Amino acid sequence: AYAASTGRGVPSALAFGMAVALYLAVGLFYTARLRVSGDEPHYLLMAQSLWREGDLDLRDNLAREDWREYTPGPIGEHYGAPRKDGRPHPAHSPGLPWLLAPVYALRGRLACVVVLALAAATLVTLVRSLALRLGVTARAGWVAWATALGPPVLFYAFHVYTEVVASLALFGGLALLGGAESAMAAMGAGLLAGVLPWLHVKMIAAAGALGLVAVWWLRRRALAAFAAAAGVMAIGYIAYLQHVFGRPTPLATYGGVPAQMSGSPAAALFGLLLDRSFGLLPHAPVFVVGIAGLFPLW
Repeated sequence: AYAASTGRGVPSALAFGMAVALYLAVGLFYTARLRVSGDEPHYLLMAQSLWREGDLDLRDNLAREDWREYTPGPIGEHYGAPRKDGRPHPAHSPGLPWLLAPVYALRGRLACVVVLALAAATLVTLVRSLALRLGVTARAGWVAWATALGPPVLFYAFHVYTEVVASLALFGGLALLGGAESAMAAMGAGLLAGVLPWLHVKMIAAAGALGLVAVWWLRRRALAAFAAAAGVMAIGYIAYLQHVFGRPTPLATYGGVPAQMSGSPAAALFGLLLDRSFGLLPHAPVFVVGIAGLFPLW
């Protein structure tokens, strides 16, 4: 809507089309030649179980070796804390498998990669639209879009992980909050904020940040609509945890505070940015420019 109202609808549509073409080309090439890795088979196995049996009890899926549909395997068990009835439960959040379950039914892993590529293309187009809304020139908007096509989004556009979907929910919420004082838009942003914890426990912090933005920007009816939608989603999430684990806490999946969270938060933040293997900046140094841009933006 914003792109159309500013006369930039055609460039935005072209940007989306080019992003789709790039992500699908890379994703289909990757999918046809390389097996799944990391946590991908576990998310796919959860999606299989949800679609075919309507549950997240993966014992029968592992026994039948359902994973042979997308990898020669074998894959090991990847359970978190047990359910309150003693049955094993996956260590991963159920949001992405719920989203991909009907998609997997269409064409397996290939269909999931197509959906994730479309989500990634929507994400980078939305980021460019937000940059234009902040007042940058159209040329700078193209630079922002071209930069967004690189890492880390490019790497996640064809892997079955939560990052692209979570980022799309986050930036979609920001886009809705940045519109007019519309109660419907605010409600949509609240729903997207409530989706984030379902995708991964770590996204609770992002949902909280989106809530702070809502408190800062919204007034009266719009703020009440956001709070109502986000509150309903939060109640549903807590009720799910209580039903499955018998404890209404997000850490119930891990059986409490994970061992890797026992260190210094300052050291963890430093490592998150600079660690050679897992740090953000070594893998995507463009974020150095992004961090520098926060100061004039402020």
